[in-house]
Amino acid sequence: MRARDLDIGWAVETVLRSQLFFCEANLRTRVQGPVEYLVGALRALELTDPPPSTLLLAEWSARMGQDLFYPPNVGGWNEGRSWLSSRAIVARANFADALVQGRLWHPTRETQISQLPIRHGQAAEWEPNVSWFAALLWGDDAPECLPAVVEAARAADDESPLATAVSLLLAHPEHPLA
Repeated sequence: MRARDLDIGWAVETVLRSQLFFCEANLRTRVQGPVEYLVGALRALELTDPPPSTLLLAEWSARMGQDLFYPPNVGGWNEGRSWLSSRAIVARANFADALVQGRLWHPTRETQISQLPIRHGQAAEWEPNVSWFAALLWGDDAPECLPAVVEAARAADDESPLATAVSLLLAHPEHPLA
């Protein structure tokens, strides 16, 4: 950087174009914080229009251990594995269920999870769309849990097995890895 007069743009470009930046060993190694998890799920599932209640999102973030505007100290929140407590894992699973059930909006609304794959040119059947959602949420590496997720969604015997499957994918312990 000194040779380039501390050109930050060049430095960022160099890092982002580096093969090491996209190295397989660096993918899915960082645990998302609660806010990243909440916002990431909302954006990935395209559930931002109309936006959910910010008060409910802040409440869910606090349940996961990140009480917005109240960091534990001047250094902010801890990162990494500190977000994988039993409290946070249970809260993430409960959030995933609330999200797909539409309970983050006031009043509660239907989320139309089943319409997202159709809008993106996928089939209308729910079972093939579980793989599509897994790729959407986790990238190209399909998790080994897909058959178990499909079976659990089928066994749940509710109105929307696809919503149940998406909730299970969001609640899976590997999902919060970025």
